[in-house]
Amino acid sequence: MAVDSSLHVSAKPYVDAGSMTLDEARGRSVTFWGVFSTDRMWSLYLGRPSLNLLQAISIETPSAFEVPTTCFEPRIPQTVQENPIDLQGPVVEQWIGLLRIRSALEGLLYFQADASNVELQHFANSTWERLELWRRELPRELDLDFSVPSRCSAEIIVLQYVLLS
Repeated sequence: MAVDSSLHVSAKPYVDAGSMTLDEARGRSVTFWGVFSTDRMWSLYLGRPSLNLLQAISIETPSAFEVPTTCFEPRIPQTVQENPIDLQGPVVEQWIGLLRIRSALEGLLYFQADASNVELQHFANSTWERLELWRRELPRELDLDFSVPSRCSAEIIVLQYVLLS
């Protein structure tokens, strides 16, 4: 749906030309990545193959269009309110990174029926290594720390769940 609406096309030229504001570009990027990742997630969970369109995507991630947010108020536990942390940007960036890793796996599972067992095993190992690297390189604020429950926000728990599912 997001690709059919041409939301996958880079907004940077339009911003540079002045025909689109940063707010509009960021809204376009957030909409695309939200719809695209939700479609991918449901496709995987329902066993419905999705097209691997990552090569055609040129839209930037939302952090490329940083503007002060005044409408999003993350739920912050009382114990953290003295030192609030804005997790929206880092969570979105990591979610997109995880989506890219999983897309390659989906492409192999759904569209390469003639892959040999050796190829599948090699790809599984490669994917596992990429997931491990992704996990190791997570920003510290996105790591689950059960010794400090107030640092385990819903956004972080969902991100970690997607990694493990």
